[in-house]
Amino acid sequence: MSGSAGRKAVGYLARDLVTSPNSFAKPKAVLTAKPPGLGEAAPTLPILDGGPAVVAFLRHIGCPFAEATLRHLAGLSATEGIHNRRANGSRWQSAGTFAVTDGTIRWRHLPAHAGDLPPLDEAVAAALRGRAE
Repeated sequence: MSGSAGRKAVGYLARDLVTSPNSFAKPKAVLTAKPPGLGEAAPTLPILDGGPAVVAFLRHIGCPFAEATLRHLAGLSATEGIHNRRANGSRWQSAGTFAVTDGTIRWRHLPAHAGDLPPLDEAVAAALRGRAE
């Protein structure tokens, strides 16, 4: 990271520490279900109509990696840029991306860290492959 980019990143973190201090606090543990495995039934979601889909659970509003994933998903123009927005939610929230076809998990990516972005081309291919099987 260049000196200018590093100072900018530190500035964003300092701003968030002042304006959104709760986003840095580790929340109490909440019991959640394990992420579904390959070949398992996908949880019922009202937005899924049975066709192929890529479902991404993002970390939190303000996370630049969540924004990069969303930007890739939406195919936004490179001119839109990417930056760390004001944080909302918990920085401790985990992410995950799944390819679902006919109610079955065909592909998943559970990142090891915030910058471990999902290879969305693989997700799309897996969702479409699942439809053909």
